[in-house]
Amino acid sequence: MLFLRNLFFFLSFLLVFVADAQNSDSLLILGQSALKTNLQQADSIFSKAILASKAENNLPNQLKAQKLKGYALYYKGEFSEAISSFNEGLNIAINADSNRYIFDLNNALGACYKYVGDLESAISHFNDGYEIAIEINDKENIAKASKAYAFLKRRGYVIPEDVRAVAMDILRHRIGISYEAEAENVTQEDIVNEILNKVEVP
Repeated sequence: MLFLRNLFFFLSFLLVFVADAQNSDSLLILGQSALKTNLQQADSIFSKAILASKAENNLPNQLKAQKLKGYALYYKGEFSEAISSFNEGLNIAINADSNRYIFDLNNALGACYKYVGDLESAISHFNDGYEIAIEINDKENIAKASKAYAFLKRRGYVIPEDVRAVAMDILRHRIGISYEAEAENVTQEDIVNEILNKVEVP
């Protein structure tokens, strides 16, 4: 009996929550819940969340809703619609310069194109996502390492030589060497040094 009463209260709460779900935050929570049980309903809820976030001028929620709508369509097997949703979100993310969503949406598009057999488009999107990930991670890592290096040199500020000193260790593993470069004895260090020499010191 206690179980039924608790279930009744939970369902009552859920119905109130659904009735009040007019803002994008509520719709996103509701949609993520539906994504696990009812893909058609999730798709519908995410469409409403996109409209609500546009009305609220809430770009992060709009991007999240666009991405999740694409996933709902992908899981339903509607790949061309999923690609369209992901592309729409990607265009918004590029215009907003949101690297996190550019990365996520490129990977989602890569997965869609891979599934439908368009390997050229899949590779292109995976590469674009990978470049963004490198850009995000390496910028942060070089900044942190440069500050630590300056601290070790007993300075409270970073100079270009600090960046140069740590860049090799951070960037070396990101460089892939082709067979032609190996035959010419070109190393990752040579490439990183060439890049560093081309960057003008402010």
